[in-house]
Amino acid sequence: MSNAAEQPRIKHIPLGTVFAHLTVIGRSNNIDTKYHRALWTCECSCGRIVDFPGIRLRNGNATSCGCKTTKGPPLGYIKIPLRDRFWAKVPKLPPDSCWEWLGMRCLQTKHAYGTLKVNNRRRLAHRLMWELTHGPIPTGLAVCHTCDNPPCVNPDHLFLGTNMDNIEDMMRKGRGAGQQGTRYQPDVSGTNNGRAKLSEDDIRTIRLAYHMNYNELAEHYDVSPSTIGRIVKGDTWKHIK
Repeated sequence: MSNAAEQPRIKHIPLGTVFAHLTVIGRSNNIDTKYHRALWTCECSCGRIVDFPGIRLRNGNATSCGCKTTKGPPLGYIKIPLRDRFWAKVPKLPPDSCWEWLGMRCLQTKHAYGTLKVNNRRRLAHRLMWELTHGPIPTGLAVCHTCDNPPCVNPDHLFLGTNMDNIEDMMRKGRGAGQQGTRYQPDVSGTNNGRAKLSEDDIRTIRLAYHMNYNELAEHYDVSPSTIGRIVKGDTWKHIK
């Protein structure tokens, strides 16, 4: 084998290049014997001198001499404070109006609570607003809305209460489970349901023709026989008399 083939692979790295906590100060006299690669001598931010292959420096696998327990931040990375991240998603509106959260919602609906990711965990925006404005939320207390508008984060529209206070407030405002006809849980029965195939007149006709074969009615209205059966028995479309 020729001497040229035995030379380690070298890709030049300028002296003084910084990779996270490591600064390149020169090419090492040692080589990586396993992969036959050149090594670069680096000075860690802690002052220790270590050698690393250039590829480990360039792909971010080597960020310190080992004194750091986690990888250093990517070059050029700037951590934005939580307060700045939060207020960037709050609309600039009059102080007495609802400030509806501009970021993600916990549900894909217009009136869902806002959320923000903090330390790899989704937090409710109105609770974060309370903490940023008033401090920690006492254990066992909920943050409620005087405006009855879940995505609102206006601190003047928030108050603390127990979970029972929050439930009673929800029921009083008609937003509890099974309470229909409210702003946040509209009536989706009958033709108000976007998936409904039948009209109210169809339902009345089906019930008048209950003596007919369910299969024939189902074929005529393009629904299943079981759907016809539930209509005739009054299990569905209960509001149609």
